[in-house]
Amino acid sequence: MNKKLLWLGCGEANHLPEKTQDYERSYFFEARQEALNNITEKFEGSVELVNAAVSVNGVLNNLEIYSIEELSSLKKPTGLKALFPGLVVEETREVEGISLSDCLSLCEVSGRDNTLIIDLPCIAGEIIESLIHTRNIELFSCIYVSSGIETLYEGAKTASELELLLNNGYFELNSSDTDDPDIPLFKYMYDERLANLGKARAQLEIAEEQAKELKRSVVELEAQLASKDSEIAQNYTRSKEYETELTAKAHSLEESNQKVEQLYSENNSLKNSLEVASNSLKDNREAFSALEKDLEKANLEAQKRISENEKLRFHLHESESNVDTLKIEVETLNSSINSLKAKLETSKNEIESLRSQLETSNSVIESLNVKLADSNSEIESLTLQLNTSGNKIEKLSTALKASVEEISQRNDSAEKDILKIKKLEDALKKSQDKCDEVYSWFASRKKQVEVLESQINSLKQERDNLMASRDTQKSVKELEAKIDALFKKQSNESVEIANALGRHITKSETNTRKELLALNKLQDVLHNKELITYGCGESLSSESLLFLTSLIRFNNYDVIIEFGSGTSTAVMADVVASKIIKNKTLHLGDDSKHSKEQNKLTEIKSGDFRSLPNYIISFEQSETFLGNTLNLLENANLTQFVDLCLSPLIDNKYSSGDSTLFYDCEEKLREVKRIFDERSANILVIVNGPLLKSNSTDVRGVALPSILDKLSLHAVDFFIEENNAELSQKLIASWRTETERRGLSYSFEQLSGSGESLLVKSRPL
Repeated sequence: MNKKLLWLGCGEANHLPEKTQDYERSYFFEARQEALNNITEKFEGSVELVNAAVSVNGVLNNLEIYSIEELSSLKKPTGLKALFPGLVVEETREVEGISLSDCLSLCEVSGRDNTLIIDLPCIAGEIIESLIHTRNIELFSCIYVSSGIETLYEGAKTASELELLLNNGYFELNSSDTDDPDIPLFKYMYDERLANLGKARAQLEIAEEQAKELKRSVVELEAQLASKDSEIAQNYTRSKEYETELTAKAHSLEESNQKVEQLYSENNSLKNSLEVASNSLKDNREAFSALEKDLEKANLEAQKRISENEKLRFHLHESESNVDTLKIEVETLNSSINSLKAKLETSKNEIESLRSQLETSNSVIESLNVKLADSNSEIESLTLQLNTSGNKIEKLSTALKASVEEISQRNDSAEKDILKIKKLEDALKKSQDKCDEVYSWFASRKKQVEVLESQINSLKQERDNLMASRDTQKSVKELEAKIDALFKKQSNESVEIANALGRHITKSETNTRKELLALNKLQDVLHNKELITYGCGESLSSESLLFLTSLIRFNNYDVIIEFGSGTSTAVMADVVASKIIKNKTLHLGDDSKHSKEQNKLTEIKSGDFRSLPNYIISFEQSETFLGNTLNLLENANLTQFVDLCLSPLIDNKYSSGDSTLFYDCEEKLREVKRIFDERSANILVIVNGPLLKSNSTDVRGVALPSILDKLSLHAVDFFIEENNAELSQKLIASWRTETERRGLSYSFEQLSGSGESLLVKSRPL
């Protein structure tokens, strides 16, 4: 025995509500030494007296000694003066204080079977609040508190306020001692039911807060996703604009190529004209040489041929006019060359303009790629945030990561295309350098023509390269289209993830509420309330257990057969026992009925199997589960209502799926059939096993034909909990076929408010 009794403010201990002999040790605390001196001889040596004023903080206190000494207090009286008008302060005394925590340490209090008496109306509320805050209230199963109906001291709490405080600490009012009607003594006992209910409410509040937090996270994620979708759409629009600009620049480059070709053809034409002029000049020079020779001959014969000299001068005049004509032609050719030079300079300016535009486009493309990379990093961060919302959306998050990786791969491909574009830029710069060399083409006519020809050939090669780049632009367009489709797919998947997360949160919250409500209702129904706090065997959900209790309470079943034992076995036994006791009470005034009921109870306790009304047969495949169930029944004193059968799994003729195993129950069912011969019975069958790795319908579906082989002439209700909708439909179809094959009536109910449970009824026609 490790029970302790603590009395705070014991006075002279004239009215002790407990016996000190029932406790291992008792501790009485009182600030007035003279009061302790008067009680030294009243109790045996198991009582320890402590001269100290108990308070929450334990500091030195001024104790006011009143004309009525037992009302002495650490606080000023208020309502107390109305009860005792002649109350006066006779002395103010400084007393040693002890804190509540030191008080508990001194008494070495442990466990819960301890009793606390708080006979300090002035600070009782402070002491109880401190006990609840530090959870030291869990050290006591019984608390006595003396308090006034009205406020007696400054800051003191009334009896009703103390009751609310103790209810929060899971203590319920048990009785009250009104020997002193002004300051009665109230007794409070620890209530396990209130504690369980408080814990359930705390868990519910935590679950609701978590649900709200998850909803807020989902809203924030949806807003972030919407913002990112908007940015992606803007980037996509900009990329389309840049694509249009690049297309326009490509057309401009094609026009430049056409101009270069035109210049090339004009240059060829000028070259041909120059060759013709050169040949004509050569012919003129030869003719001039012949004329000079003729002039020399004419000078030698001048005197002789004056008339011929005049003719020769006429011919010379004509030759000079021809020379002037040739000079004019040369000047015309020079002006044509200058015009060609101006056209080439214009082409250079246009090429420079195109180059600057291309550089601007490249810088824009680079900035767009940077923004795309930022978007990818933000998408990855959003993916990480979605991963923290819970393990049940990991598959969706994995799919989103895969999408991001695919985008990254496509971005790598886009970077390769950008490198190709940069190579084209380098080639364009080289073309610009070559265009700069055009200024040296006109150093000489022959050199200008040769340089022009080489430049034209290089420009042709660049044109071929630009034509090849069109395929690259096409691939870039296809890549952008794929990225756009991927972004849209990613956005849709993000919305689906958010919706799925919201549905999951709502469903989890609803299921949690249902489970808690069912749990509270079970506590109200069961006599042994601790049964639902233990889980063993193949347990059903709280909703299904609640429905089973109602089924047994409101139907007169002659026998209950269960496949798979556990918590459900003990719960059903508790309901059966309560039902028998209730019937016994109802028939107490009728001697004949009472005699029959007493005989029934005697038969059940003696273990006679003919006492099948209110009797449970439970088949279990596992020795461990069977032992756990037996311990649970023994602790609740319910073993006389249950026949636990260790039934290993054996081959069964009705199995045709993943497994051919079922309980070895044929002999026991044959015994039940023999007992119910020549009379009809109402039978309830709970199918909660066997426990196999396979999830096939045939594993538990064997229960119906196995039962009907022996008990088809009776009214049989089959109860089964199945969370898989597909397996549930298969089970209903197979059982319908089996009952109709045997010529029996068949009906089933999808039970609402009891989880995913089925109630199938088989009746003889």
